[in-house]
Parts: sequence; structure tokens; C-alpha cells
Amino acid sequence: MVFSQFVSSSLVLCFTCWNVSICANITTSVYMGKWYKYDVKSRKALILLMERSKKPTIVTAGKILDLSLETFTNILKRSYSLLAVLKTKKLII
Repeated sequence: MVFSQFVSSSLVLCFTCWNVSICANITTSVYMGKWYKYDVKSRKALILLMERSKKPTIVTAGKILDLSLETFTNILKRSYSLLAVLKTKKLII
């Protein structure tokens, strides 16, 4: 049961990191599109989208820790190490 919770949480966090990395290419994608063919209102909305996407999106864990790919992998490594230690001590059945 603990393992299934660990795996599902890991998958959710990986999906979130993947979405954040995709969002980094929004400015380039919008600019390379045919934005000049849109009406003025749509062009203004695209400019706002491009300007807002320049600021990086940072996922925080409890306003304590920035959850980057590096911190995520460190958490996974430490969790696995703890699980391995508990398993060798036969505390987990």
C-alpha cells in the first residue's frame, strides 16, 4: 500500500514537471505562429500570454521548498534508501 502511494505520487510529480517544461516553449511557439493574421484583440491577448510566460513557473512544496527536478530526484533517492533500510531490518512485511 505504501509502495503504490509512493509510485502514484511520483507519477503525479513527474507529470507536473513535464508540464512546466512544456510551458517554457510557449513564447517561441506563439511568436512563430501566424499571429499577424489575427484580429487586434487576439493579438493583444497573445502579447499578454508571451509576456507572462517569460516569468518561470515555480512549484513550491508547502512554501518551504522549490520543487525542481533536482530536489524531486533527491527526494526519490532518499525515500528509496529509507525503504531499502526498513526492508533489510524486516520492519516492513
